[in-house]
Amino acid sequence: MRLTPVEQKILLLAMDPVAPPGELASAANKLVLLLRKRFEDGYALIKDLETLPERANRFGDYVLQFGKHAPETPGGHSGRG
Repeated sequence: MRLTPVEQKILLLAMDPVAPPGELASAANKLVLLLRKRFEDGYALIKDLETLPERANRFGDYVLQFGKHAPETPGGHSGRG
């Protein structure tokens, strides 16, 4: 799930530790109202959150395609025989 720019701002306000209680409650309420427009119910939201793909590019899991070390991994292991 990707949050819209408005949802991101509202979430940041809701999570701000120095936000007054009234702003926190208003931001949390607004975020839930926006999410209710996007999802049929809470189960649909949970399903969307739990089906996020894992990040494919973790540190060390890529091959350099440029420079003098191509096509080596950052650890210096060459893909060449």
